[in-house]
Amino acid sequence: MTMERLLIPTFEFPPYAGGVGTFCVELAKSLAARGIAVTVLAPDYGRADHPEDAGYPFKVERFPASGYSAKILPTLVRALLSRRTRFDRWLIADWPFIIAAGIARTFAKLPPFRIFLHGTDALILAQGKVPKLLRTTNVFGHAEAVIANSEYTLSIARANHPSLANTATKVALLGVNPYWFDDAGDTAAVKARLGIPADRPLLLSVSRVDERKGHRLMIAAVAALPDDLRRDVVYVIAGRPGDAGYQARLEAMVANTDATILFTGGLAQDDIRALYASADMFLLVGENRTDKIEGFGLVYLEAAGQSVPSIASPVGGVPEVVLDEATGLLVDDCDPAQTTAAIVRLLRDPATRQVFGETARERARTLTWQRCADVTMDIDPATPMPSA
Repeated sequence: MTMERLLIPTFEFPPYAGGVGTFCVELAKSLAARGIAVTVLAPDYGRADHPEDAGYPFKVERFPASGYSAKILPTLVRALLSRRTRFDRWLIADWPFIIAAGIARTFAKLPPFRIFLHGTDALILAQGKVPKLLRTTNVFGHAEAVIANSEYTLSIARANHPSLANTATKVALLGVNPYWFDDAGDTAAVKARLGIPADRPLLLSVSRVDERKGHRLMIAAVAALPDDLRRDVVYVIAGRPGDAGYQARLEAMVANTDATILFTGGLAQDDIRALYASADMFLLVGENRTDKIEGFGLVYLEAAGQSVPSIASPVGGVPEVVLDEATGLLVDDCDPAQTTAAIVRLLRDPATRQVFGETARERARTLTWQRCADVTMDIDPATPMPSA
């Protein structure tokens, strides 16, 4: 039996760290496990050599590019056209290639292709001159299916792109790597190395430090805790700084409270897993923005892998990940007092905290990358895996 040849074009892939890159790696691995001959088409980020690519169970082909601008579109179009006869199907995983595929199909017949939307990309494709270009090329109308990572993302796409009305659409919730369920090792040593006090309740946020993630609201909520809790808890903010000005404003807020709030910067995965395993709750109350969408929220599932309940806001696709009063609590992102009350509730009620954490872990186990891949490509989950 001949293996299907699948191309996954993306503008985000390791070594660039981001959610779309994680999606491409995990989906490609899962589809390769199904016996599909997968090739990922990704930027070279200005590097001539990528030895890490040899470690994947799929092929990676690189094209010359670093950051996106409209000037790179001809390169993307050529990259697609030169591969149109080598593959049986494409899964377009990132918005620059959605535009490029639309242009490419005006020059030549393309293989059947699917499009995966992650959230903010649905807005980007509705800005400036892009909507007219998409209407002219009718790329959504010619896709065999458009898949979104949440019902929310799909609703935004439908609202902004009327041509989806005649295209098959569906939702494939993202998965979580089994790594996040594994034993976290010597968590005490990790906390000591990072300067995190031992034997105190730990609140944890893991994300890039930028405004839409809501750190200013969470710092305000922790600062407003009752005296006994505020002086006892440690709030750790793990993640690479985004805007330097925003980071400085957060640090100024921390300086004006007697709460113990620590910034760790970016961390290795092993350290992040150790912090999840040490945390009493995961705290990420994102702000509702019109310019960016939280299409899903993988970090909530990663925390759940270590049985950690979440406090989150019902923005974007987050309510499809954090189930209110089941795997955590949803609070109003405009009202820090609600976040404070939620923290107090879970700190003072360890039984509920444990139930939420266990439920979160059980649900996270059902959201595998194999499931996401099967839904995306219409594969019957009962199909036996090919023998090694």
